[in-house]
Amino acid sequence: IPPWLKIDFIGRRRLWFGISATVVSVSVLALAILGLNLGIDFKGGTQIGFSTPAPTSLAQVRLQAARIGQGNAVIQGRGPSTNERYKSFQIRTETLTTDETAELTSDLTKSVDAEAFGVKNVSASFGRQIAKSALLAIVVSLLLIVGYISMRFQWQFAVPAIVALIHDVLITIGIYALLGREVTTATVAAVLTVLGYSIYDTIIIFDRIRENIPLMKRGSFRQITNVSLWETIPRSLATTFI
Repeated sequence: IPPWLKIDFIGRRRLWFGISATVVSVSVLALAILGLNLGIDFKGGTQIGFSTPAPTSLAQVRLQAARIGQGNAVIQGRGPSTNERYKSFQIRTETLTTDETAELTSDLTKSVDAEAFGVKNVSASFGRQIAKSALLAIVVSLLLIVGYISMRFQWQFAVPAIVALIHDVLITIGIYALLGREVTTATVAAVLTVLGYSIYDTIIIFDRIRENIPLMKRGSFRQITNVSLWETIPRSLATTFI
């Protein structure tokens, strides 16, 4: 074990708890105050993507949306900007009829030379169904993890593992809230991926602790845990960074 790794991690647990508590608190506040920018997959509505040959301001696009009564539409520029002008846009509105969609795309074509349209419609009921399915996927994943750890180790190990998973998920979705990033079905896949890597690192540490207990019979649990961390951190860091 390299000397730079031989840190008393357990002795500094208050420092780690303090850092985690701070980051989680920021994430919870962001979720409570800013909320999540739910995409069309969860809220339902119409999403129109298009591009323009020349950089165009958001105000010009918003004016065209207002002409068909969609002044409250969420309009976002995509990609690099030049003086707050973009070449790629996304408009998210309440569900539009076929005629309303055609009118909006026609107006945009005439006014800002819009092209390469992509239109996506999702009903509000279907969006709610997707949201419920996403939450169910995460909850079921957590329950399966608890069951696996309880059988593989002991149920006492399952409790801190779930706390660690909730910790990682809160930070992940907290970053989405802070940055205002759109939450889509791909986000759910990302959260499940974070759960997978998080539990993988946790299992590796638990397994090493279990192996070291009979090898370090005279060692305290603090010593056993520190040694287990020293032995697994290089692998965990490599996996995490990659």
